[in-house]
Amino acid sequence: MAHIRANTKNGKIVSYRFTVCLGRDCNGKQIRKYTTWPIPPDTSTAKAKKAAERAADIWEQELMNEYHKKLEAESAGKAWTVRRRWLLFDSNLAI
Repeated sequence: MAHIRANTKNGKIVSYRFTVCLGRDCNGKQIRKYTTWPIPPDTSTAKAKKAAERAADIWEQELMNEYHKKLEAESAGKAWTVRRRWLLFDSNLAI
């Protein structure tokens, strides 16, 4: 679930800030993404908060899908590299 924080100006909420943690990198550091979502004009505070929650969920799902596709592509590339190295190693042994 995305973390949602209200940005205020003069005591009035003007936008929301979304933070999503996608996981951890090889060093154990969190991979985080941020975005700011402006409130539509003429929206009450309660409706704006609900709309922000829906927008944050949609944004988080899009980021997760992109991140998982990137991980799959990287792992497929690594698997190909391992197979290629093994074939080169195996062919050197045959000589």
